[in-house]
Amino acid sequence: MTPHSRSLVSDTDFLLFSKIRQAVIDLPDLDYGKDKEDNPVLLSCHMLAMACSRAFEVKAEHGFYLESYRHSWLRLPSGNIIDVYPVAQLGGPILFDAVNFYHSLALYKPLALRNEFNSEEFLGHVVKIEEQIQLAKV
Repeated sequence: MTPHSRSLVSDTDFLLFSKIRQAVIDLPDLDYGKDKEDNPVLLSCHMLAMACSRAFEVKAEHGFYLESYRHSWLRLPSGNIIDVYPVAQLGGPILFDAVNFYHSLALYKPLALRNEFNSEEFLGHVVKIEEQIQLAKV
């Protein structure tokens, strides 16, 4: 079955989405170590979006989903969104037609990059994920 929304998304966007989706599905569970309180560091949408951004040369955006949840996603040159780690959902990534459906403005609210996304520890996690994505792309 091909959903109607597929007819609204360019072949270029759909091909890139397909590659990113497969790369995320193929990612192994990685060990990110422990935080300052000795709790395991878990994969976040912020780490995954930045790693995919670097691996596939697309823009990562950070902000809020539904104005309540801190979140990160990819913004394609067309304006469409790839949500690599959707909030409160099993499954993903998802491709969101943000060109024809303007309610994306209510769902995804970008804000300026936060300082915590520039820390050495955070960027180390991003590099670890990106390396796995690059290996899968070969």
